Amino acid sequence: MFDEFNHIAFREPDKIQPVKAVNMFMQMLTGKNSNDYYFLPRNRNLYHLPGDEKAKVYGVRLEAYLNHYDRNFTPKEVDQLTAIADRLIEANERRFKGDFWTPTIWAQRADELLKEVIADDYKDDSLVWDCAAGVRNLTREFNYDELFISTYHEDEVYLGEGYNPEAKAAFQYDFLNDDVLLNPKDKPDPHDWKMPESLFNALIDAGKTNKRVVFYTNPPYGTATNVKADGTSKKGIAKSKVNELMVKQGISKASQQLYCQFFTRIVKLVDDFELKNVYIGFFTKPRFFAGGDYFEKFNQFFFSRFKFVKGNLLNAGEFSDTANTWPITFAVYQLGTGCTDQPTNQFTIEQSDYSNGKAKVDVVGTHTMQKVYNNDALSTWAREPLKQGCFVKMVKGTYPQLSSALNESRGKKPRGRLHQGLLGYMVSNSNNIGEGTTNSGVWLVSGSAYKGNGFNVMPENFDRACVNFTARRAIAPTWYNEQDNYHAPDTSNPKYQEFVNDALVFTLFENASYQAAYRDEDWSNTNVPGKWANQWFWLPIGLVKEHVENDSNLNPIYDDLRGDQDRFIAKQIAHRSFSNEAQAVLDAAEKVWLETLPNRAMLFDDYPKYYLEAWDAGWFQIKQINHLYPAASYDQFRECFEKLKQKSGQLVYDLGMLNK
Repeated sequence: MFDEFNHIAFREPDKIQPVKAVNMFMQMLTGKNSNDYYFLPRNRNLYHLPGDEKAKVYGVRLEAYLNHYDRNFTPKEVDQLTAIADRLIEANERRFKGDFWTPTIWAQRADELLKEVIADDYKDDSLVWDCAAGVRNLTREFNYDELFISTYHEDEVYLGEGYNPEAKAAFQYDFLNDDVLLNPKDKPDPHDWKMPESLFNALIDAGKTNKRVVFYTNPPYGTATNVKADGTSKKGIAKSKVNELMVKQGISKASQQLYCQFFTRIVKLVDDFELKNVYIGFFTKPRFFAGGDYFEKFNQFFFSRFKFVKGNLLNAGEFSDTANTWPITFAVYQLGTGCTDQPTNQFTIEQSDYSNGKAKVDVVGTHTMQKVYNNDALSTWAREPLKQGCFVKMVKGTYPQLSSALNESRGKKPRGRLHQGLLGYMVSNSNNIGEGTTNSGVWLVSGSAYKGNGFNVMPENFDRACVNFTARRAIAPTWYNEQDNYHAPDTSNPKYQEFVNDALVFTLFENASYQAAYRDEDWSNTNVPGKWANQWFWLPIGLVKEHVENDSNLNPIYDDLRGDQDRFIAKQIAHRSFSNEAQAVLDAAEKVWLETLPNRAMLFDDYPKYYLEAWDAGWFQIKQINHLYPAASYDQFRECFEKLKQKSGQLVYDLGMLNK
């Protein structure tokens, strides 16, 4: 119905915000506020709105459309219609800003958590302010002694009419801009403030009497930086007066997160009104509980004032039209003195269950999130040796800028830069589980990566690079752990060196390891023009020579290896000891190499882009042969590799890189 309404209603649709469209739709259906919402009698193409605003509509079409429906709703049916209003607000407005409606079952669960932390009767003796109320999904099922409701969209104030009639005030208010630069000492007259006089006086009174104040809301989750992989931008949505204050306070990175701005505004209200008994109950992404450079300054600021008391993790898919791959937390925080940024915080893992016509929330486990900051991060540790060396940069244009093993990026401004003597380039975006398990987040190439967000792999940091790659790629993500950050490994652990050697083998053969050899006239990392050596080739040159020198079909490979030498990885393998799991992978991979070798001759001419005449063609190139001519041993290789992956994943926890 709403889609059809949107299609026929507006003469100037570009001027009608989605929230306003939903509000008009609901008002026309229900007739809740007929004194403010009506077609002008003398011009049916104008629809009257509060404040004497007029929207240009197609009146004849709309009246014909509305006459198709019986609109004699019962009070219960009106409530049901209004309850789903949030779900109609289009993605290009509400979802862009990160606003999500809160399902009733989670509003009820949030109330339970507030009661567990504060008191069973907290609604009877607290000032409660829902400062991003929408259409009152959080509070509509309950009654409060002193409730204030505000929302960014004025139309939502009207949409929510009828809910919480006991509220002291329900008003339009931009929490991140309105009154932000004021304080009651300099501006003691409530008429100078945008907030209602009743709220101003209630906050003043709470500061004097120590009355409990509860900020309870589901703030927007939007961020000005792009958190999606599609390249879309949310630039500009974080601009606010609170954002400016955070930048001045040195919290510039987290100032891009709207929910962090909400936290910061509350801290300012606490200081301005001298509040001493304060709780916050917020639905947010829990990423700041994982630490990281992005949130370090914010966490130091916020957790020095408020302590985390209790919280849950629920799948974001519990909210309408939201991806089910990441978590949301409802957490309760308490104002205190002597608070510190705690290194770990435990959450219950919860999910909704609908059976026999009833809905309930089940607690299915617990998850501990560890705050990992830059000094202790795996991503920092992997790069550390590069800071101590003096490296010479290669000349741009003499090396490939790659988007995968065999595809050069066509981008105009590739970001990867190479050092002379490098082994490869490792894209290592962010430091969390979710980013690491996508092929766009962590991958390895023998040349340069167009994407940047990574580092050169040099002999000096080779082991650390392999550890980083393996830890990031071996862990299976779940919706509740995907935001967890990696800690640097415990190198004193007796299992560490075994993990290092396992990681070498894992890095060689994992699917996001795109190492390859190139024979291209424009690229060279050797003293032979057009020859790009693959330092990740693991077999000795003598073994390759033995298997190609007596086969005339493989002459190009034999000619290519003349005067060459073992690659870096082959030399490393020669003097290392490997676990049974890692050795089984090496043995199976050698069988696959041998079985695919005779078929390479048939592909030299037809697939020149594979560079199969290179004697050090990497595992990615060998897999291209296997796709066309499957090797009998490839299934055995996959089984062996899966065992190594499972073992490596366990060692990631044993070595303290993730919190079990």
